[in-house]
Amino acid sequence: FLIKVMVFILAKYLIYFFFAVIAYMWWLNKQDEHKSKRAVIYTMLSLAWAFLIDQIINLVFVRNRPIVSHPLEVKQLSVTVDPTSFPSSHSIFVFAIATSFYLAGYKKLGVAMYILAAVVGLSRIAAGAHYPSDIIAGSLFGIFAAWLVQREGGWVKNNLLKEFKK
Repeated sequence: FLIKVMVFILAKYLIYFFFAVIAYMWWLNKQDEHKSKRAVIYTMLSLAWAFLIDQIINLVFVRNRPIVSHPLEVKQLSVTVDPTSFPSSHSIFVFAIATSFYLAGYKKLGVAMYILAAVVGLSRIAAGAHYPSDIIAGSLFGIFAAWLVQREGGWVKNNLLKEFKK
């Protein structure tokens, strides 16, 4: 019973920790404030791209969740109401956040968030919400979204971030 409760909590609520880190980096982190605000801006842009990628894929590719496709074999812990499984939105978002912080120079934080992102993915599988391929695809799309923002982010440095240098 306790394992099921733990899986449920991790699968449904661990994602909020990632957003708490973003809030901390924006409002409370006073060490190199410019760097942390830059990391948050890049992270938010990465999340926007990740969301767009997720929505486009959901329009083109529809895969039912394991609980829908295999109701007798899979015992889902009520973690979701959306019937589509591919890709995992949770994985896209947490891996985009982890990658954004890693690429912004917060290597230790990024690695810790990668580990927690893997926990999110594994707990979503254990909860019956996703297939392993949903998690793998979601993580790759999230990493790609963050990488794309960092790679093409010169305009962010030149426009948005100049406000924080004052």
